[in-house]
Amino acid sequence: MSILIARFCIPKFPCRSRLLCLPSASVGNQKYRYLERWTKVGHRLAEEKSDTRQLAEACALTTFDSIPDGLEILGISTLMSTLYGTTCVINSDPLFVRWPNQVIPYILYPGDYSTAEQSLIKSAMSQVTSDMGSCLRFQELTSAPTNRQNFVIISKTGGPGIPSKSCFTYPGMINGQNGRGQYMAVQAGPNGCLSSVRQVMRMLMSLAGIRFEHNKPNRDAYITVNTPLATSVATSLGVFTTYDPAKVISNRDDYDYFSVTNLDAATFSQTGAPVISSKTSSQLFNTGRLSLKDCQCLSFLYSCTVTCPNVYGSLPLPTQNTLSTPATGPTPNSVPTTTAATTTAATTMAATTIAATPPLVPPGGGFPPLVDGG
Repeated sequence: MSILIARFCIPKFPCRSRLLCLPSASVGNQKYRYLERWTKVGHRLAEEKSDTRQLAEACALTTFDSIPDGLEILGISTLMSTLYGTTCVINSDPLFVRWPNQVIPYILYPGDYSTAEQSLIKSAMSQVTSDMGSCLRFQELTSAPTNRQNFVIISKTGGPGIPSKSCFTYPGMINGQNGRGQYMAVQAGPNGCLSSVRQVMRMLMSLAGIRFEHNKPNRDAYITVNTPLATSVATSLGVFTTYDPAKVISNRDDYDYFSVTNLDAATFSQTGAPVISSKTSSQLFNTGRLSLKDCQCLSFLYSCTVTCPNVYGSLPLPTQNTLSTPATGPTPNSVPTTTAATTTAATTMAATTIAATPPLVPPGGGFPPLVDGG
């Protein structure tokens, strides 16, 4: 499938407007997506311009190799194999979009985390940023958001109402957040994700729009998920449920066993035996770094120019599941030093901001639908 991007000038829209085109033999069957929707060429534009041939010509100008600003991809199951021949699971649900300017602003909920827990969360952020060559960054807000700046609030409960039973995040920035903020739950405990940098990195990937590898629609060709072993918490939260194919973009012909987004094999197990196991000679393996494909997918999503490190490229295929950060493994970047005064100011600002404009939370609190959890 040829995927092309073109600039096109029409009345009421500036010339910088861009159209994502899927050319076909028939001009009338070509499709484009401008801002919010896919539609047939001429369907929407007919109201503005009757000659659809100009649009067809525009769609043949420039090869598509990244997602332009203001445009979110939707419903192209072969997109990643077309561009990279690689694998990952990218959100395509229009309710969630990528964060602007390659920056994810965040607030740590006041009083929720110890110094050690804050350090672990920030180490995970630093490692993602480092592996992405600083293309994708996490910015802690030390002053109140202005001009409807969008942000995420990281808390242990996931916001007011019924506390979440596990970690969760929306798969990207809520479309139409309008500076109200959105919640993300990062908590410790047997159902949590705060025991290692790698586990937090996994949640941050979903926050950025890269969803979990073990939930991809075709995962059953590569891994076995023994759901009878799963805990009632995991079952109730849909931790092992596959994604709706209409809401993600993934390569059906590959699986990234090295992805940081894979869930620990024995997490949410009733007995301690692995819930997830490989159907091939490759096994799940990650030591707290983005895999090559993790990096490539983030790079694609955020239009980065980084050369992605192949951290696991020289390693033999693992013969057993290893999803942890051993003492001899890669060390995450150090967390920037903050003074007591800076920490106090940030905490005060966060409390004031949250009280002034309650962030978006699921109805009734608790674990919301349409999110990634575990």
